[in-house]
Amino acid sequence: MNNPQQADTAHANRRRRLWQWWGNNNKPPRLLQFRSSKPFILWVCAFSVFSDIFLYGLIVPVMPFALSDRIGVEPGDAQKWTSILLTVYAAALLIGSPICGWWADKSKTRQVPFMFGLLLLAGATLMLALARTLTLLVVARILQGLSGSIVWVIALAMLADRVGSKEIGAHIGTIVLARSIATVAAPLIGGVVYAKVGYYMVYITAFIFLGADIVFRLAMIEARVARKWDPSIGLPAPPEDPVVEKSEGSEEAASTPRGDHFSINMQPQKGRIYHPVHYLPPFIVMLGSIRLLLALWGCIVIAILFGAFEAVIPLFVEAMFNWDSFGAGLVFLALLIPTFISPAIGRLADKHGPRWYVVVGYVLTMIPVVLLRLVTRNTLHDKVVFCVLLAFCGAFCMFFEVPIHVEIMLSVEEKMRQNPKYYGEKGAYAQAFGLGNLMYALGLIVGPLWGGYVVESAGWEVMTLSLGVMCCAGAVPAAICTGGNIFTIKKDRSSEGKGQEEPQRVSLSVEEALPTPSSVQKPDSDAIGAYSSAV
Repeated sequence: MNNPQQADTAHANRRRRLWQWWGNNNKPPRLLQFRSSKPFILWVCAFSVFSDIFLYGLIVPVMPFALSDRIGVEPGDAQKWTSILLTVYAAALLIGSPICGWWADKSKTRQVPFMFGLLLLAGATLMLALARTLTLLVVARILQGLSGSIVWVIALAMLADRVGSKEIGAHIGTIVLARSIATVAAPLIGGVVYAKVGYYMVYITAFIFLGADIVFRLAMIEARVARKWDPSIGLPAPPEDPVVEKSEGSEEAASTPRGDHFSINMQPQKGRIYHPVHYLPPFIVMLGSIRLLLALWGCIVIAILFGAFEAVIPLFVEAMFNWDSFGAGLVFLALLIPTFISPAIGRLADKHGPRWYVVVGYVLTMIPVVLLRLVTRNTLHDKVVFCVLLAFCGAFCMFFEVPIHVEIMLSVEEKMRQNPKYYGEKGAYAQAFGLGNLMYALGLIVGPLWGGYVVESAGWEVMTLSLGVMCCAGAVPAAICTGGNIFTIKKDRSSEGKGQEEPQRVSLSVEEALPTPSSVQKPDSDAIGAYSSAV
């Protein structure tokens, strides 16, 4: 008689425990502090990037056999279709990145698109495992590319929400480290599992990592959501020294320091019409920032460099050293393992700012890339030199890859300070990182074409020289504009004493600058009159 009542009671208890885990408007979820902590969010974001790259690389050793044995592609066409599938992946990554960034910034929570990306990755993996036609393989690669765009964009945006610009470098360095570990480990594990256990076990391994990824993403509470119960989570650091900022319409807006304190000049520039609101998506408006454009150039440089190496090095070592595919795979360890220094570079960029690390990274990377042209003989000496130069390439690339992501965040914060009403409370971090991901995907498409075409038409020496020139081309612009125009900064510092007497400066913090009626301190009546007459 009591069985139905006991069942209803048990069901109600389970539902109550579930709500305790997720929380409600009146009561915070269980383990809120841990699930929204910086270390746990970093772990979840790093693991999601690891899973995405791991699942991408896990099937690399399997794909040629799947094309020939399961789909029936002729052995001579296997390389062509492998390249096509890589291009399809990069194209999906390119198209999906800005769209995903816009969606993530507009949505109430980043968790929804984050989980959607995981569903895409699971569907793509299942389709790859069961594919018997080229069409299904292409669709699976498209889904995998879209998933990659979501994972990278939202993972970096979640970190930005939680840690702020003062600590973002070290955390992005950890994300890059997770990418490097997955890049090294995935093909090795995929090849061993396929050789020892078989085709389907490779994908079972993939779904094990997907299952762990699902658990971690569901357990995490992002900063936006956690603030509902604990307003202190993810708030900006205490204010620092203010500087004068120009309006959104200025192309030479002054750079703010790394602190979150700034000032708004209530008197617009003469001869300019002040437009407080734009009608274009933020990711398009942000392209007016020279700082952001130079940071995006760094994204495409690293992608072109690695994309060209991936396309050319296997053929080069086969022709020069008579190495097979196994040797060609091992030589990439020399390029990837030195990238493990990325967290240390990120901490240094947080401490000193990204400017000179980006400049030094460009110049230092050029040197070993150009010196690769000296490898011209099949000798032990040239083999050692080749591996050492690749190791220096991988290490020196980190000097600018991690700091340019710091610069992306700082540049978008500058735009948000100039026009807080337009960017709103949610900001535009995801859209900025989406642009970075778009440029990286573009580099993945251009890099193999660049490397392959130049090697075929002009030779190995010219190819390495052209890549070296590309690396160094951004050094001077980066020295001038990374972190803000260096000449404008010096001018502002020299006039700091004079500027303190100006009555039109109103000091605001990042949170106070958000578009709420009570947030902005009232300037004096003269400043209001000057602003009204200018408009």
